[in-house]
Amino acid sequence: MRHAAVRRVIVEGAASTPVLQASSNYVTPFAMALNATAMQIGLLNAWPNLAAALVQFLAPGLGKWMGTRKRMLVVSTAISLLAWAGIMVLPFMLPGNKVWWLIVLTTLALTMYYL
Repeated sequence: MRHAAVRRVIVEGAASTPVLQASSNYVTPFAMALNATAMQIGLLNAWPNLAAALVQFLAPGLGKWMGTRKRMLVVSTAISLLAWAGIMVLPFMLPGNKVWWLIVLTTLALTMYYL
């Protein structure tokens, strides 16, 4: 039984590595390609971490409201994936300030991921 739990932790860690690498290594250069200002890049790097830390206070109540941990995991993962999909289509959107959308979607994606 203990061996199965260790295996699950290793698989979860292996699955989380690409998400964390994408958010730390590719989002900032992507923002620069979208002509982000220094302030916007600072917000892009700060807001997701702050939001993820704050939303963890809501996690116990949200878990009770959703019923099971599995349901909460599936819903938060789906929202995170939808946010990443939104990030992928940002360059193809109509002209406008796409960097603010990048900040919002990255914050949503990482907050739901850490939930």
